[in-house]
Amino acid sequence: MFLISSGEPLESGDVRGDAGGDESSVLVAVRVRPLNSTERSQGDQGVLYCPGQGTILVNNGVQDRAFTFDAVFEAGSSQHEVFEQCGVKRLIDLAADGFSCTVFGFGQTGSGKTYTITGPHSLVSSFST
Repeated sequence: MFLISSGEPLESGDVRGDAGGDESSVLVAVRVRPLNSTERSQGDQGVLYCPGQGTILVNNGVQDRAFTFDAVFEAGSSQHEVFEQCGVKRLIDLAADGFSCTVFGFGQTGSGKTYTITGPHSLVSSFST
């Protein structure tokens, strides 16, 4: 899960503010992490489903529980898709113009926070060389 804030007014059509109808400068988005190779080799199966409309269904084996967020991204979502739909690209432009902006990743160790904010490790390492 990550929070995005710029303190800037929202633009029409921006994903932020769509849940609940109130416009806000904070967006709560969730990106589902795909199973890693260890999990797949152990026969683990995913329990999260994204039916759309900012909703995640969690199947505990008995019944589904639904959770709603401003934006939900399935495991196959690209970095570009997340950055564009959540306004991260816009925040980078605002920060370059001197605005204070924040992207805050929250979740347990190994849940994909760094990957969601910075992208694939190969992309990050190519900038540090």
